[in-house]
Amino acid sequence: MISYPLISVLLPIYNAEQFLTKCLNSIVSQTYTNIEIICIDDGSTDNSLQILKNFANNDKRIIVHTRTNKGDHITRMELLQKVKGKYFIFIDNDDYIEQNTIETLYNTMNTQNVDMVECNVNHIRLGNRNTNYTIKHFGKFKNFEYINYYSYPLWNKLFKTEIVKNFKITFPNNPNITCVFDKWFNFEYICCCKNIYAIPEKLYNYLIHNSSTLSNMDYKKNISDFYSLNETYNFLKNNNLFKTYQNIFFKKLIKYSSKITKKDIYFQEAKKEILTLEKKLKNDFPLSFYLYKLKQIFNFKNILSIKKSLDGKSKIITLFGIKFIKGIK
Repeated sequence: MISYPLISVLLPIYNAEQFLTKCLNSIVSQTYTNIEIICIDDGSTDNSLQILKNFANNDKRIIVHTRTNKGDHITRMELLQKVKGKYFIFIDNDDYIEQNTIETLYNTMNTQNVDMVECNVNHIRLGNRNTNYTIKHFGKFKNFEYINYYSYPLWNKLFKTEIVKNFKITFPNNPNITCVFDKWFNFEYICCCKNIYAIPEKLYNYLIHNSSTLSNMDYKKNISDFYSLNETYNFLKNNNLFKTYQNIFFKKLIKYSSKITKKDIYFQEAKKEILTLEKKLKNDFPLSFYLYKLKQIFNFKNILSIKKSLDGKSKIITLFGIKFIKGIK
C-alpha cells in the first residue's frame, strides 16, 4: 500500500468572515487527504474564529490557534514553527484552491524530483486593484535560472520542510518589515534549492479586493525592501551562500537603490539602511563591494561577473560587457 506523506496547510487568518467558509471548504475537500490544516487567528474582531471552530468540530485535521493581533509576518513565522508535514503550503484566508491543487503539486514535486513547485494563478477581481501574479515561465529550472522568474507570493507554492529547517529560513521578526516578506522568503528558499518546477495549470484562486492585506501603501513596500535586503544579506552570509548569489544580490541592491530620490518620504530611512548594508559588505567582502560601487557609479551592469553556464561545464566571465567562456576542469 502506498504511503503518502503528511502535508501541512498553513492558514493565517484576520477578519476574513466574508471569505473564510469558501476558503476552508476548498481545503477540506482536497483529493489529497493526508493533510494537517494549521490555522492561527490573529486577533480577529469579526466572526472568523467562530467559523474556524465550527469547521474544526467537523474535521479533526484542522488545528486552531488564537491570540492577540501581532501582524501577518509574525503569524506566518509562528505557523512555520508548528509544521509537522514533510511539505507545506500557505493559503491566504480570502482565497481558495481547486480540489486537486495539493495532489497536483505533490505529484509534480515527486515525479520531477524538485525542491519547490508553483502553479499558475486565477485572478478574481472584486475591486479596482490592478494586481497580477500570472506565471510566464513553465517547466523545470535550476534555481539560479528560476530566481529571475519566480512569482513573489507564498500561496501558490509547495515547499519542503526539510530545506526550511536546515537553512533556518523564516520571516523577519522586524517591526520595520510590514510587507514584501513573502518575496524575500521565496528568494532565500530558492537560493537553498537545486531545482524548481512551474506548472501552467491555474490551481490557485486569488481574490483581488480593496480590503486585501496586500493593499499596503507604496511607502511601506519600498522601505520594507531595504530592511529586507539587510536581513537577506545576513541570511546568505550565515549560510555561506553570499558568494554564490552575490551578483543577483547586488543587482537587487542597485535596482532598489536607484528607485529612491530625495523627494521620497522614506529617503532618509532608506539611505540609512543602505549605508548600514554597505558597511557590512565593505567589511565582509571588500572586492565585491568595490565592484558593486563601480557598477553603481557607471550604471553599467556587466563590469565584471562570473557565473556557470547552464550545463555547468564552463564559466561565463563578463568584463565590461564582453563575455569570455572558460572550461571548468
